[in-house]
Amino acid sequence: MKNIEIKYRLISSEGLKNFFLQIPGITFKWERQQVDTYYIVSNGRLKLREQAGEKAELIFYVRSDENQPRESYYEIYNSSNPELLKNILKRACGLDTVVKKQRILLMYRNVRIHLDSVQDLGHFLELEAVINKTYSQEESQKNLEKLHTLLEERELIPESLSYVDLVKQKQTS
Repeated sequence: MKNIEIKYRLISSEGLKNFFLQIPGITFKWERQQVDTYYIVSNGRLKLREQAGEKAELIFYVRSDENQPRESYYEIYNSSNPELLKNILKRACGLDTVVKKQRILLMYRNVRIHLDSVQDLGHFLELEAVINKTYSQEESQKNLEKLHTLLEERELIPESLSYVDLVKQKQTS
């Protein structure tokens, strides 16, 4: 699967959920605690995402580290036995880092709007436009641009790195 995404570090996330919900076409989907366990791989990133009340998701993705909209290619495997999968991956690949976050998911057409509060890192906004049979790359780009235009008055700092890289960076400093 493929999407176009961009991430921003937020000075404050206060009021951002309500701001988005006032925009026609944006809907609230859910709010969840997520734990992403990353594993050492030679290509891309591999994480096991656990969240209460949901099947665990093994997510492999490849994406460049740029602070502008960038393409991401990903595959997702659902698991009803995350403990066994974690043990296998830890032994086979090696444990990299664990990232804990509180995530709010909003939707605008095919764009997932993530409002994240990441433990030890702060607040972030991620916009991910999913490219599929319904939404072309061109339409996805336009949907992202529309949201970006609406956010021009906000203090947004583009962030090129993945949460796993930011956590590791913080651990070594």
